[in-house]
Amino acid sequence: MPTYAFDHQSFWPETTAKSDVRSAGLGAVEHPLLGAAVELAGGAGYLFTARLSRRSWLADHRVHGAVLVPGAALVELALRAADEVGLDRLDELTLAAPLVLPESGGVQVQVIVGVEENGHRSITIYSRSETAVDEPWTEHATGVLGSGTVVAEVGEWPPQAEAIDVTDAYERFAENGFEYGPAFQGLRAAWRSGDTVFAEVALPEGVAATGFGLHPALLDSALHAALLVDDGAGLPFSWEGVLLHATGATALRVKLTRDGNSFAIALADTTGAPVASVDALVVRAVSAEQLSSVDRDSLFQLDWVDVDVPAGPATNVVVEHVVAEGEVVEATHTLVAQALARLQEWIAGERPEKLVFVTGKGCLAGAAVRGLVRSAQTEHPGRFAIIDTDSGDLVPRAFGHRRARTDHPGRRGEGRAARTGDHRPA
Repeated sequence: MPTYAFDHQSFWPETTAKSDVRSAGLGAVEHPLLGAAVELAGGAGYLFTARLSRRSWLADHRVHGAVLVPGAALVELALRAADEVGLDRLDELTLAAPLVLPESGGVQVQVIVGVEENGHRSITIYSRSETAVDEPWTEHATGVLGSGTVVAEVGEWPPQAEAIDVTDAYERFAENGFEYGPAFQGLRAAWRSGDTVFAEVALPEGVAATGFGLHPALLDSALHAALLVDDGAGLPFSWEGVLLHATGATALRVKLTRDGNSFAIALADTTGAPVASVDALVVRAVSAEQLSSVDRDSLFQLDWVDVDVPAGPATNVVVEHVVAEGEVVEATHTLVAQALARLQEWIAGERPEKLVFVTGKGCLAGAAVRGLVRSAQTEHPGRFAIIDTDSGDLVPRAFGHRRARTDHPGRRGEGRAARTGDHRPA
C-alpha cells in the first residue's frame, strides 16, 4: 500500500483589504496593517484605522489558547504612525489590555496620535469588534512618540558565549502556553553569557517583510530568546525608547541584556548593520485565567460621569495627585517610577484604604501612570482607583503630596466630570 506525506503549510490571504479610501475623505497608508489615516480638524491630531483578524499570519500567535495580537504588532503600528507625523521614536508604550482576535470576523482598530507638545505626541490604540458597533472601544495601549538617534550594537558575531540548544524550543514553549505557529517560529540559534542572551532569528518562507518597518513576527521571534531563560518567560508589558534604523529586514542578529525586570535590545541584520533598538522592554507573566477574563471585561467601559456621593459614614481614601513638570519624556519616566514605588509600598504594607491616583486629562505622563495603575488593579482588585479629570482644580498639587479625603454627604460635583478606573456596565 502506498504511503503519503503531507506538507503542513499555512496559506494566509492579505491582512488588510485595500480600497480607494480617498473617496471617503481619508488618506491612504501604504502599510500591510494600517488601512487609512485622517488629520483631525482643528489641529486635534491624527487618526489611523485598521482591521485585524485571524485570516492572516496573526493567527499563529496563540497564548494559553487565545489568539493575541502581539505587542510587537502594536509597536509596528505606533512606529508607522510616528513616521506619518514626522517622528521616528517610540518613547514609551504601555500595554493596558490584550487584544484578542475573535474566532470569526475581525476587530476594528484605531490608532490616535495627539497634538504636538514640545516635540512629542501622545498615542493611544483602541479596538472593538466589527460585528457589534454599539460596543465600547477597548483601550489597549498608551504611549508617547518622539525623536532620537541612539544606536545599539550587537557586537562581534558569532558571540563568545555558551550555545543554547533550540532544537525543541517551540515544543517547550507550547508546554508553557506559548503556542507559536509557523509564522512566529523564527528562532534559529541562541547563546547565553551571564545576563545577556544572543540569538539569530528569521522570517519563515511565505511571510513577506514588504511594507513593514520591522515585521512583527520577526520582532516577536527575537523576544523568544528570553523564553529560553527560566526567569524570562512573559509577554511584553511596556516598551521604552524604540528606534527603527532600517526597514525590510528578513533575518536578525539579536542581543537581549537583562536589567532587573527589563531587557535592553539591540537588533542587527546579517551583516551586523543596526536594524532597531529598544532601551527597555518590561515583560510580565500572563495566565490563562487573565486571558479568559478579556471577553468579560469587554462588557465594561470607562466614561465621563457626574458622581453623586450618598449620605452615610465618611469613607477615607488616600489620594495621589499626578502632575507633570518639565520635559515630557523625563517627566514620564519620573512619574512612572514614583507611581511604581508607591504601588509596591501600598501592596507590601497591606493598607486598608484605597489608593486613588488623580491625573489631568490630556497629560502625556499621566497616561503612562494610568496604564501602570490599571495593571495593578487587575492583580489587586479594589485596592487602587484612577480619576482622570477634565477639571484642573482637582489636580492642584504635585505627585507625592498625599492627603486623606473624606466624602461629604450629599455633595455633587457640579459642572465637573471624572473618568474613574472603576468599571461600570456598558
